[in-house]
Amino acid sequence: MNIPTGTVTFLFTDIEDSAKLSQEFSDSYQSVLQKHDSILKQTIEFHKGFIFKKNGEAFCCAFEKCSEAVTAAVEVQKKIRKEFKDEIPLKVRMGIYTGEAEYFDNDYAGYITLSSASRVMSIAHGGQILITQDVYDDLKAEGAAGISFRNFGKRKLKDINHPLNIYQIVSEELPSDFHPIKSIDARPNNLPPELTKFIGREKEISEIKSILSKVHLLTIAGFGGTGKTRLATHIAYSLMDEYQNGVWIVELAKLSEPSDILREISSVLKVTIDEKRKALDVLIDFLREKELLLILDNCEHLINECAKIAEILLKSSPKLRIIVTSRESLHIFGETVYQLPSLSMPDMNKKETPEALTQYESVRLFIDRARNVRHDFNINNSNAPAV
Repeated sequence: MNIPTGTVTFLFTDIEDSAKLSQEFSDSYQSVLQKHDSILKQTIEFHKGFIFKKNGEAFCCAFEKCSEAVTAAVEVQKKIRKEFKDEIPLKVRMGIYTGEAEYFDNDYAGYITLSSASRVMSIAHGGQILITQDVYDDLKAEGAAGISFRNFGKRKLKDINHPLNIYQIVSEELPSDFHPIKSIDARPNNLPPELTKFIGREKEISEIKSILSKVHLLTIAGFGGTGKTRLATHIAYSLMDEYQNGVWIVELAKLSEPSDILREISSVLKVTIDEKRKALDVLIDFLREKELLLILDNCEHLINECAKIAEILLKSSPKLRIIVTSRESLHIFGETVYQLPSLSMPDMNKKETPEALTQYESVRLFIDRARNVRHDFNINNSNAPAV
């Protein structure tokens, strides 16, 4: 085969949490690795890739064309996702970078290019494919079919002097939502950590994200206990990379006076109050050019003042987006209301098999939380009616 040289597109891969997986699945991990290696080798070589180095579970591959590297990466991810769906939660992170490098003495020389490729891979999550601007430009010029892109903007990577514009490859059959990429300049935020697994709401997440891409004010409305706050913060986590100035949640449930809202927002955003100016004017000036997502959480008891503040801030801040969680809408111009239903539940009057029960979101949530207390909990014929 022709060994790419000169301008080369590199695909670097690695298994996420490999040390943890090797301990948790010690009996089967070696056979899993063999299957993983076979998938990567066959797919990469089929798409004219050259595997020039393998460090443990990590593959270092070279391609003449960006399109071949990306096609190979997408196909590998689909095969990994299908092959290990039930056996082991194996996920591969990938980075693709184009630069100058020469091949001699059984290795590539081109420190900046190779280091950049490695760093792009290192900030990805398992199952995620990240590329840089040159790769993106080549793909757009070639008219890449079956994929789209998510732009994370210029990001600072460890030991790389100049920020790189990072994109995520988006393709059908592959997950597209990940936690923020792990660059040095990670987006600022005050979101609470997700200490438990997020269950269900796939349809709602997709719909809300689609709406939010088109509007600046979205209210997630619903009865108490439907999970409005958890859903809003989960969505905010997945969108964090799209807001240069971060995502911020303002918790209003603890407030009793409308006059406290501006103070709380300013405190969260670390805006210094100028005693000589109105707090609202200071906040307007601060947010005017900010690219920022703001969550106003639990607004129902302060609905009128929240509506007034949101309307003023959005009129003066073109890059600001606001998510409101409330039992009722704000009733202001430009607001889109998303009525959040309860999690799907089984019919109490219908006898369900244990397998059928697990298709309901509420049951899946119950199982997950029950396993936090007793790790071997499962639904069976005897406990299914109680569940």
